[in-house]
Amino acid sequence: MDKQFTFLSRKDNAITRFDIEEKTEEFLEVKRKLGRSPKTLRTYRQSLEQFSKWYKEVGEPTLTQPVIIDYIDYLRNKDRWDEHPTSPTKKGGVTGRSLNNALRNLSSFFGYFTSIGEIRVNIVKGIGKFSQESDTFSIFTDEDVKALISAPVQRTYTGFRDYCMMLVLIDAGPRSTELTQINVSDFESKVGQITLRAETTKDKKSRILPLSRFTVRNLNKLVAFTNTDGDDPLFLTQFGERCHRDTFAKNLHNYGRRVGVKTRVSHRTPSATILPLST
Repeated sequence: MDKQFTFLSRKDNAITRFDIEEKTEEFLEVKRKLGRSPKTLRTYRQSLEQFSKWYKEVGEPTLTQPVIIDYIDYLRNKDRWDEHPTSPTKKGGVTGRSLNNALRNLSSFFGYFTSIGEIRVNIVKGIGKFSQESDTFSIFTDEDVKALISAPVQRTYTGFRDYCMMLVLIDAGPRSTELTQINVSDFESKVGQITLRAETTKDKKSRILPLSRFTVRNLNKLVAFTNTDGDDPLFLTQFGERCHRDTFAKNLHNYGRRVGVKTRVSHRTPSATILPLST
């Protein structure tokens, strides 16, 4: 059965049909033509599909702002990660940041169809924002960084890969999404640098990451071990696929717990200094 919304007609207040799956694809195609990034499109799709699933489960009532508020209340009280295949479930509802993201994506969706006259009002408009945690992070000390890079078991492939990823973060501080999008051809060992391609960066501009000789030597070992080249990912999973940000973030967090680093360990946490690894 197709998931559908119902709205009051602008002319005679009669209930009309609104195919959510069809309209989702229409909305995403418009956003694609407007140049939204693949990541943004995936985020829109995830939000809309999650809402659509809940909407069907509650019996597809006439869609009004109170229904949107009920959905937000559901998100506030649902277990976090209960639908994630690998992340452990956490109690207490989703964060304020996630609630605001859900509202923003739904508002963009309904706002588009309001702007072209297919629905009368944007039923999300007017719902206030939720408070969210500050984005401030504590800074790693030199001791924290030394402890973290000692944590991966380098006798294993994944341990050595994570060690190399940490070295690149320490040397040049790329975003985690940029780090995992690096290909072998982006790594220039002779000149000691990595080129971040424009399509992989947040601002859509290419950047050069200078590397220490120590990091270059270890990356050369990694490439030799995986026997990769060209457009192959520089950082692979043990199954030969690209290592994703979430995987590395989980590993980094676990390494911090293992060695007792009290500073919040995240792929976003900056290092205080560049360790003198060149030899």
